[in-house]
Amino acid sequence: TYIFPQLKDLKAENLVTLLKCKLSENNTDSKETWKLFFTKASAVLDQALVLLSNQSEPVIGPALSQVLDVIGEIRVNRLTEDQLRDRDVIRKLFSGRLRAFLPSASGGFLHCLSTKNLSCDSYQAVVKEFGAQFDHMNLEQQQLVLKELVVLFLSRPTSDSGCVSNSNSSVDWLQKNLGPFSVLVSLGNLLNLNTDFSPLSALEVLSPKQTAELVVLPLPGLPGKDVIVNTVFDYLTESPKERRLPEFLYHLVRLSEEVTLCALVNTSSNLFLN
Repeated sequence: TYIFPQLKDLKAENLVTLLKCKLSENNTDSKETWKLFFTKASAVLDQALVLLSNQSEPVIGPALSQVLDVIGEIRVNRLTEDQLRDRDVIRKLFSGRLRAFLPSASGGFLHCLSTKNLSCDSYQAVVKEFGAQFDHMNLEQQQLVLKELVVLFLSRPTSDSGCVSNSNSSVDWLQKNLGPFSVLVSLGNLLNLNTDFSPLSALEVLSPKQTAELVVLPLPGLPGKDVIVNTVFDYLTESPKERRLPEFLYHLVRLSEEVTLCALVNTSSNLFLN
């Protein structure tokens, strides 16, 4: 059980030291304990979180996810509607105070965040901060952010579903709304999130696998395959190494084999059934 120190005269610097000490321990305290602790230290909590986020060394420990859940309850959940829609308020919260915890965000925290009445500007500020932590996450965590925050928020049936209106191009839309998480999404799902997305005008931000999907798969609303193939190969062969032509070819072969195999299976099934 966590024994609280005398918190009345606690300074932000002391709280940072306490937090780092507690976070590094293997014994995780309950959410109720953390909530009580943060409530008692509320006067210096925000300042301490800023100091913690500005430290050069990453904060590590098994309780990070749980702590972010608690901070979500006592800070994020108490934001007003106006604050949720204010990009600067959201940016300062996620960049200035929560940054150290973002690589460990739980599915619950992310899902809850996706249901908030954020403006598209506010949402994009959140994605930018999570994107800045992309390299500090393992693949499972990256996919969790994508599934529980990005896809859920962009799929909401609103007047600006997909947050398309404040983007001036397909590249701009992808970078603002998905950031580095975009490489984890299939091209078909990108088109589901934004039916106006133009892959051919966004080749510079597509992954080699997504580019292969563009060439091979029968995706809706796109130009003919001859146009796609010519445009893609013109783009890739202009600077093969930088534009990752070998990786594209690898995925092209694999995807073509999968599509051919599926076609053969379907043909065989039809013959058998008939």
